[in-house]
Amino acid sequence: MIARSTILNLAGLLLLATCAPVFATDLVVYDDASQNGFNQDCSFNDAGGDFDFASTNPVHAGTDSIRYTPENYNAVSWCTPSTLDTTTYRALSFWINGGASGGQDLHAAIALAGHQVAIATVASLYGQALPANTWVHITASFDAAPTQYAGSFDQLWISSNTNTVQPNVYIDDVGLLGRVSVDDKIFANGFEPATFRGTNLVGMEMAYFNFNQATGPIADTNYPVYDTRVVDYFASKGMTAFRFLFSWEGMQSSLNGPIPAAANGNYKDYFDNYKRVVDYATNVKGMQVVIEPWDSDSGGGAGGARWRGDLVGSAQVPISAFADFWGKMATKFKDNPHVSFGLINEPNNMSTMTWFAAAQAAITAIRNAGATQRIYVPGNGYSAASGWTGSYYDTGNPQRSNAYGWLNANGIGQPIADPANNIAAEVHTYLDASQGGLDDGITAITAARDHVSVAVNEARLRGYKIYLGEIGIYAGNAQGPAAWADFVDYFNANPDALVGFTWWAGGMPDWWNDLHAAHFSISPTDDVNYTGDTINMQMIQNDF
Repeated sequence: MIARSTILNLAGLLLLATCAPVFATDLVVYDDASQNGFNQDCSFNDAGGDFDFASTNPVHAGTDSIRYTPENYNAVSWCTPSTLDTTTYRALSFWINGGASGGQDLHAAIALAGHQVAIATVASLYGQALPANTWVHITASFDAAPTQYAGSFDQLWISSNTNTVQPNVYIDDVGLLGRVSVDDKIFANGFEPATFRGTNLVGMEMAYFNFNQATGPIADTNYPVYDTRVVDYFASKGMTAFRFLFSWEGMQSSLNGPIPAAANGNYKDYFDNYKRVVDYATNVKGMQVVIEPWDSDSGGGAGGARWRGDLVGSAQVPISAFADFWGKMATKFKDNPHVSFGLINEPNNMSTMTWFAAAQAAITAIRNAGATQRIYVPGNGYSAASGWTGSYYDTGNPQRSNAYGWLNANGIGQPIADPANNIAAEVHTYLDASQGGLDDGITAITAARDHVSVAVNEARLRGYKIYLGEIGIYAGNAQGPAAWADFVDYFNANPDALVGFTWWAGGMPDWWNDLHAAHFSISPTDDVNYTGDTINMQMIQNDF
C-alpha cells in the first residue's frame, strides 16, 4: 500500500505498508497532491466539477483525496514526467472508496501516446464490485492478466466505462510499485538467498494424547532425539532450509503457561532437544529454520489451528491464547536471525476469517516480543495451493477464500498487517487426486505448477509472496521424475513470487523410512553412519 508515512525522499522511494513486501523503487503519484512531476491536468472530459484533487472527506490517509464523478467515459489521469517502463515498475497501485453507493463501473489502465496498452475493470482487479463507504486496495499487475504488459507507458488512467453519470468515488495513495531490489526486507536478515530449498524435519510433532499431559513427552519414545549428523546429511545435499515441526502441547502444557512447560523433566528435555537442533542447523551449518507447530485433531490427524483438539478461536482456546503462545515462542528465538516463524501447520475445518484474525493476533504478538524475522501465514483448507482463491473449505458464513482473508483480515479492504513488512503466505501441494499426498498417484506431470500457480498468480497480483511449505512426489511412480523436473522448472522461473520450498519429508532414519505417500522419505538409509540415499533423494538431490 502506498502511504504518506512511508515516503523516504522526493524521488518517491517508499516502504510499502501492511499488504506488500518492501521495495526500494516505488514511485508516489498522488499523496494529498500529485507528486514527483506527475501532471494531473491530463485528466479529461471534465464537464465542470468532475474532479477535485483536494477533497477532505473521505480520506484514506493524510489530509486529501481525489473526488471523482465518473461519466461520459471521462478519466482521472496523469501524464508521467518522462516515459516509464515495466522493467522498472511492476504494478499500478491505488486505494479507492465506492462512496455512498459503490458498484461503479470503472477501468484502470496505463497508456502510451494516448493509446491504452493495459486495461482492466476495477471490479475484476478487486475480485468483486466496489463496496460502498469502504476503502479498498487495487493492484494492477503488469506481470499477470488482466493487465499483463511489457513495455513503455506515459499515462495512468482511472476511467469511467459508461456514458452515464455514476455516483462519486474517491481515490487516494496512488503509485507505481517497483521491481524487487536488494533492499527488500524479506531478505533483510542478510543470510537468506533469493529463494531457499530444503526439507521438512519431522518426528518431534506428535498427537497430544500420546503423552501424559502432567509429565510431558518422553524422549525416544514419543519423539526422536535428533542426531546432528542428520542435519549434516541434508546440508551436504545443498539444502539451505528446514521446516522443523513440533507439538504446541509439547512446548506449552497449559494455555497461557510458560515455555518450556516446566523447568526440568520431560517438558524441559523436549524444548532443549528441539532448540539444540535449531541452534546446530542455524549457527553451525548456516541454514534457515522455519519453526512451526503441528497439532493433531482428536483422531491424530493434522488438526491445524488446535490445542488439545479444540480449535483456536473457540471458547476453549481463545485467539488470545494462540497469541500468548507465539509471543513466548518468539521471545525464545528472536535473537537468532536464521529462524523464521510458521504460524501453524494446515489450518482446516474452521472459519477462514477466524483463522486470519488468529494469524493477525499471532503476528502482533511476535512483533511485540521484539522478533523481526519473517513470518509465514498458512491458509485455511489444509493450506492447499490450488484452493487459495476458492472458499469450499470455509466453515464460516459467508464462505471466504484465503485470498479474501489475506486482503480483508482487519476489515473490508484492510489486509493482514505486519509492522516489519516481513510476512509471506504458506501453501502446500501434492500431486495425487486429493492433492493431500494420500497416495502415490500423479494426476499430471504439470500438476505441481498447476496447483501452485493459483496462489502465486494471486499473490503476485496483490503484492505478496508464497512459500511452498510441503511438496512430495514418489520417485517410483513412472511420472515422478518428469513431474519433479517440471516443478523445479516452474520454481526457477518464478523467484519474484516464490521465496522457497521444503520437501515432505525427512528425519531420523529409524523414525521416518517410508518412501511412499504420505511420507515420501528422504531420510538417510544408514542409521549408523547417516549416509545413503532413498530413491526420492536420488530424484531431487541435484536441485538444491
